[in-house]
Order: sequence, then structure tokens, then C-alpha cells
Amino acid sequence: MSEKLSTPETPAQRLDAVLDASVRSAKRREKQFWALSLLWVATVLVVAQYFRSQVTRFDRQQTLLKGALVDQLQRTKDLNRDNQTLQNAFERLETRLHQNLTSRERQQYALVLAEAHVARNSLSDQERKLLISEAAAARDKKVAESLYLQAAELWDDNRGSAIAKLQAALQQNPKYRPARAALGEAYSDLSKNEESVQHFTQALTLKEDAFGYAGRCWPLIVLSRLKEALADCQKATALDARYWAAYNYAGFAHYQLKQDKEAEDAWRQAARLSAQPESSLENLGLIYSRSGSWQKALDNAETLKLSPDSSWNWLFLWIAADKLGQKSVSAQARSMWLMLKSSDDVDTLKPFLVPVLHAYLEAR
Repeated sequence: MSEKLSTPETPAQRLDAVLDASVRSAKRREKQFWALSLLWVATVLVVAQYFRSQVTRFDRQQTLLKGALVDQLQRTKDLNRDNQTLQNAFERLETRLHQNLTSRERQQYALVLAEAHVARNSLSDQERKLLISEAAAARDKKVAESLYLQAAELWDDNRGSAIAKLQAALQQNPKYRPARAALGEAYSDLSKNEESVQHFTQALTLKEDAFGYAGRCWPLIVLSRLKEALADCQKATALDARYWAAYNYAGFAHYQLKQDKEAEDAWRQAARLSAQPESSLENLGLIYSRSGSWQKALDNAETLKLSPDSSWNWLFLWIAADKLGQKSVSAQARSMWLMLKSSDDVDTLKPFLVPVLHAYLEAR
């Protein structure tokens, strides 16, 4: 069996094989070059990003350190000032305390600041004593506020205990204005008008507001200091043009001065502003009774019968109906007056009643 021999490669074939191998080798080197190039670029970017973050971090640290040094320098300068140290510290405190802080937060901030200065032992003995005094005053105010809130809870059910709490609050802090004004109102309710005026006056020296002026207006009226009362009511409405109680009290002052038109205007304005207008409109019965305008008194009282709990209005309706001969209406109104009236109603009315009204109260 004959064997088939392979044909030897020609030079051209060998050259092609060499060329193919060279091309493949070149492509491999090209791929390796681009892979190494990409790796180098990525490495450079990573290193650059790292150094950039380190620079940014260093800059931030430098900024914070600079701010801290400036702040420390400022505090050092503040603490080294001679006689102005304490005053300037409290001026900055006062500015900070009024930036969106509640009353309780302001007190706590004052305590923390004072105690921090004392703890650091960075002030002179005199300055430290003043700061401790301020801290004690802040604590006193906090205690006074607590007593005032307790008095508010007792106000309706136990007026005597409420007054005792208010007095205790003022002993703790004589400049605690809310307790001072509340005590003025309490004494007014108890017909201790001189004491009421004194407390409202002291409250107004601490801060002027519509409540304080209007509150003082009523005991001044009862004390027949009518021009002073009107001046207070005008100050109250200047501070708060919608404070109905000031207009209501002004009506009584005008009435006592026999200025009936001004009294009626004031009471009607109070009625427009009040959530309970009948409490002011019923006072018109005083004007109509004094002028003998019994039909107007009757009409006004009939309108206000929609508010059945007003003892004053039933009194005016009783008398007006009796004067006009409407006996059944008069009898019903008198029954309602006798059922609803209290000793406070009678005591409050007496200074304003003309003789004809006095006669009804005393004879019937």
C-alpha cells in the first residue's frame, strides 16, 4: 500500500504565515496599550479626586478653626472689658432672648448664661454677684409664673385662694406684671376699688396695654373719678381699637357725666365688637329710664329678651312695662328679675340708678 506524501510549504505561504502572526501580535500590543492607558487615566483621576477632597477638607477645617478663634477672641475681649463687661454681655443676651423665644425659654436661657459665667470663674467678684442676682431674679420670675397659673385655675371656683396665689407670686417677684394686673381685676370684683386702682397703676408702669387701662377705668368710675376713667378708656382704645370692654366702660363714664349721646354711642360700639352684644345694649335701659323714654326702654328690653340670662334687662323690662301699663309683661319680667338677680347685680347697679329705679328696687 503506497503512502501519500505532504507537499512542502512554499516561500509565499511561509511569508503569509509570518505576516499573520505579526498582525495578531500588533493587535494584542495595541489592546494592551489602550488597557494600560485607561488604567493610568483612571488612576490619575482617582488620585486627583483624593487630593481635591483633602484640600476641601483642609479648607473647611481652616474656616471652622478661624471662626472658632475669632469667636474665642471676641469672648476674651468681652470678658476683659472693665466696667462695661456685664452691661455689654446682657445687651447681647437681651438681643438673643427676643429672637423667637418663648417667655419660659428666655428665662431658661438667662439662667444658663448666668450660671455658665459663674462656673467659669471668668468675672470679677462684683460682676459675679450681679449675675447671680440676675439668675435669682429669673428663678423668682419662674416661680411667680407658676403661682400665677395656679391662680388662673382657681379663679372661677375659689377667688380667695386665687388672690392668695397672686399675692404670693408678687412676693416672689414684685415686677411680674400679669399677676399685678390680675390682682387689680380681683380687687375690682370685690369692690376694693382703691386697691384695684393701685395694682392696675403698678401694672401699667411695667407695661402699657389696653387691658390695664380698661381695667383701671371701672374702679375709677365707681370712685367717681370720671375724667380719669374716660382718659384711661381712650388710652385703651388707642392701643387696641377693637377692645370692646374699653368702649363699654366709657359708656358708664359718659352716663355718669350725663353725656347720654356719647354713652349710647360707646355702648353701641362695644356691642358691635363684643361676642355678646346684649351685655352692652342692655345698658341703654339706664339712658331711657333717666329720660323717661319708657317705650324705647321697653322696645330695647323686648329685643334683648333673646338673651334670657341678663338680670339687668329683666329689671328694665319690668319697670318700662309697668310704666306703660302692661301688667302681664311687667309681672313676668319682675319674676325673672327676682329669680336671676344676685347681690352683685344690685351693688353694681346702684351707683347708676336714677331715683325712679331706686324706688322700684326698694319698694318692690
